[in-house]
Amino acid sequence: MRTRGATPGRWTWKLIRYYDRINEAIADGRQFTGPVLFVKGERSDYITDADLSAIRRLFPAARLVTIPGAGHWVHADAPEAFAREVLAFLTEKD
Repeated sequence: MRTRGATPGRWTWKLIRYYDRINEAIADGRQFTGPVLFVKGERSDYITDADLSAIRRLFPAARLVTIPGAGHWVHADAPEAFAREVLAFLTEKD
């Protein structure tokens, strides 16, 4: 969920309140068929090639974007590229 931050004109990102329920569904192997964007940094090993089969199985409409030069904290390492990818995904027309 995105909300206006304390600094005027800046956005902050907050963890959604249903995070635990999402993790429970994943652990149970339930599938989400809606659009999902996975964003990873090029220098991060948080999402590996070995994870891709599980991602495709659980989120068949998923898109994975890799941000060049960024590590695990993509939004901090490359905020402009991160925002560009997220906004493109959120405003994409079917």
